Amino acid sequence: MRAHRHTPTARARSALFASLALLLTLPLARSASADEAAWRASPPAPLAPRPFQLPEAARGQLSNGVEVWVVENHEVPITFVALNLKTGSWADPADRPGLASMTLGMLTEGAAGQNNAAFARRMKAIGGEAWSGAGLDTSQIGVSALRRNLPAALDALADMVLRPDFPADAWAVQQKTSVQNVKAARQDPGSIAGRVMAVQLYGPQYAGRLSQEAAYEAMSTAELKAFWVSQARPDEAVILVGGDTTLAEVLPLLEARLGAWKGAGAAPARPAPQAAALPKHPKTTIFLADRPGATQSTVRVSRFVGERLAADATALELANEALGGAFTSRVNMNLREAKGWTYGARSSIGYTQLPGTWSAGGNFVRDHTADAISELLRELREVRGPRPLTADELANAKGGLLGGWPLPFEQPGHLLGELASTWRYSLPADHLRTWPERMRAVTPEAANAAVQQNLVDEGLVIVVVGDATVIRPSLDKLGLPIVPVDTDGAPLAAAAPGR
Repeated sequence: MRAHRHTPTARARSALFASLALLLTLPLARSASADEAAWRASPPAPLAPRPFQLPEAARGQLSNGVEVWVVENHEVPITFVALNLKTGSWADPADRPGLASMTLGMLTEGAAGQNNAAFARRMKAIGGEAWSGAGLDTSQIGVSALRRNLPAALDALADMVLRPDFPADAWAVQQKTSVQNVKAARQDPGSIAGRVMAVQLYGPQYAGRLSQEAAYEAMSTAELKAFWVSQARPDEAVILVGGDTTLAEVLPLLEARLGAWKGAGAAPARPAPQAAALPKHPKTTIFLADRPGATQSTVRVSRFVGERLAADATALELANEALGGAFTSRVNMNLREAKGWTYGARSSIGYTQLPGTWSAGGNFVRDHTADAISELLRELREVRGPRPLTADELANAKGGLLGGWPLPFEQPGHLLGELASTWRYSLPADHLRTWPERMRAVTPEAANAAVQQNLVDEGLVIVVVGDATVIRPSLDKLGLPIVPVDTDGAPLAAAAPGR
């Protein structure tokens, strides 16, 4: 008789090998268990900080006076070039909020006789990208491309700056889109909170001038062109370059394209924002925007703090990180982890031409809206009183800030953005480079002193966007003035008597 030969299947072979591997490791695991337990009981000490040298910008100048700052980074063969201007939405005429944003947004929609589609194909052909836009205090027109295509990319940049077309068909689309965006902003709780807060903090000036449908509908391409001609000035510009190039290489390329650029006439009259004209809020007040049917409430708490160059600015930055900036901060651990009323509650500090603003808040379960406000106010009271920030809290916050600080600089755009702020706000030349040593020097005493000086728990502006019918009774129990407002921050009725 013939014997039958059985061949193991692939599954059987895998099981056999797994069993053998387990048997081979068992003795080793048993012999190492005691040592491993001892090893796990002693967490390793932190690694020594690795030195980080912030790249320095080489500086040159075009014949028309425009400064050129170049930060080299040859790891990737891509170069970024951004022309920054001191104009922005702060320069909008009072009856044309949004004019700067619309003007800058149109620069990529057609230039030198090419419509937006042709301009896009032109950039795609060189593997490049073009962008333009206006913020509150600055505007930017930029391009990026492979180093070998940098001359062609700079041709496109020069066309946007010197030869924009503002085509009527593209403007019709942008105009319609902008009107719809304003309508959409009045439906989004976060956008509503931002609009209401801007009006209550800044009033009718500066950041308090909100985009409106009527203003967009009244704009014409003639206005856009006139605004650009008046605002695009080489005496209020800087060109920031980052990536795979050198000052010696890029300066003559820029000179050939933008060296003859001249401003039109005298600089336009642009009244500077006035801190003295800001609205006064002697009492902490709630501004309530109704969102019928909303199952959660958006809460923002804000107040003005010191200038970005104030002696305690870095100490305040560290204190805010421990109080509400980090995930492990007091505010987030309380309202998210302990209470479970939100996915996240944070605080932050922002700076403009006016004094900085401190803001805190989040999106909260509707039935705990008033509770969340009460907790935010309690955190402010306690950090100024019986529960100042501890040395451990501040050490953890400082470690997080210092450890994460170098990471964004891997992207050339981040460094260029920081340099743009240095230029726009006339910061000291070493302001960015010396930030780590300033942060390391902050003591717990200095951080808590900055809290006492800046985070006063009176005169706060509190914006709440939620279902007023449901949340108003609990808000009333907080004993604070409540002003119902529309989605643009305008009061709908006087505050209740006695509040």
